[in-house]
Amino acid sequence: MANPVPVTYSSPLPKVAGGRHSADLVVDYDIDAGNINSANRVIDGLRIVNGRVSCAVTRINFHWMFALDKAKGRRPTFEVAYSTRTRSAGWKPFYSADRMNWVKAEYATVLSSPNRVEFRFPHAFPSDRVWIADKPVFTQWHFDQLALMLAADTSGRVSPSAAANSSGVILTTRAGTNEWGSQVGTNSVYGFVLEDASLTPVMGARKRELVLTCGVHAGEVEDGWFLKGVLDFWLNGVGATADQFRREWRVITYFAINPNGRRAGLSRHSTYNVTEDPNRDWWGPDQRTFDETRAVQDAGALDAPHHDVNIDLHSREGLEAIGYYRRSEFPIATYNSFVAAFEADSGASMTGGVSTAVNTIGDWAVFGKGAIWTIVIEPGNANGTPVQTLQGFGKSMGVALMTIHTNGELD
Repeated sequence: MANPVPVTYSSPLPKVAGGRHSADLVVDYDIDAGNINSANRVIDGLRIVNGRVSCAVTRINFHWMFALDKAKGRRPTFEVAYSTRTRSAGWKPFYSADRMNWVKAEYATVLSSPNRVEFRFPHAFPSDRVWIADKPVFTQWHFDQLALMLAADTSGRVSPSAAANSSGVILTTRAGTNEWGSQVGTNSVYGFVLEDASLTPVMGARKRELVLTCGVHAGEVEDGWFLKGVLDFWLNGVGATADQFRREWRVITYFAINPNGRRAGLSRHSTYNVTEDPNRDWWGPDQRTFDETRAVQDAGALDAPHHDVNIDLHSREGLEAIGYYRRSEFPIATYNSFVAAFEADSGASMTGGVSTAVNTIGDWAVFGKGAIWTIVIEPGNANGTPVQTLQGFGKSMGVALMTIHTNGELD
């Protein structure tokens, strides 16, 4: 049967064949980790709807994200305003029907005057609501889902922080609003301990303690994928390295450390403190002014008395390689070994330098907890890296940690 021909209607809204308004696509831009403050649409009256969604983007250095409703069976063309920052040739936006699995756009064309990008996905949307973003965004909802998964674990190897309730919540934040006055409500900061008590370490008198922190910078919205990768490698990884990881290490993790900031689509700040960087509150004379800092540090005093290694997970914009910051307190040779092992396992390059920031989570780990090694890891995503690759970076971090541990470089 030939395709039906669109019919002309007197309604001000264009229709498509089959009688459905093409303009009933709905943009929801006030969403978890969203940062789009206005939206409009111009829809062509075609059978395969060719919709253009034009969005004014704020927080342009970090990300944009919105949801599209009544999208099932549609395959719109999108046009989104964005900054003049350089995009790599391979960059394309993503969509997700479940927020866990993300599909890259079929094409993305950068346009100017005004600066914007036009893109379309390789197939019609499979559900009425989809999420569309310039990269796979790890929202506060994702942190909540990760906590639900850990709290529901029945293996006996996962327990909430000693400072947490049964759901792993170590702090319920103050209610807040985003910069346009919309409520973001209260949110949760989480803490969990992973340990297999049935396994005895062979490389020391006790298990080492790895503390994973994640989410202190609200706008670095891919950090949680790396956290999931490390935790999944410890919980479900197969092979000698994964077996040794479970045998030798307790893993203590604190995540969603700035949940209101992430919910509000902020860059680094919290909804109740929009001037101070929450990662400059962890050590020094003015420490612990943020509720979240106090909650994590107090939980760490209970969960991680040794705090041997701290890996603080971030992400960054516009970097082809994996970025990291090392501490001058520890030998560069150890970092070089970690980098070499990471690159060998992941196939990605890693580059970095010495951290010059002060009063950070790393400062707390070194000076407050006596950690024997720390690293800040900031994978970039200039190319729109798929979720599976991002989680694979987390697994490679676990492999690299086990390499320097096995080599005796943490003794």
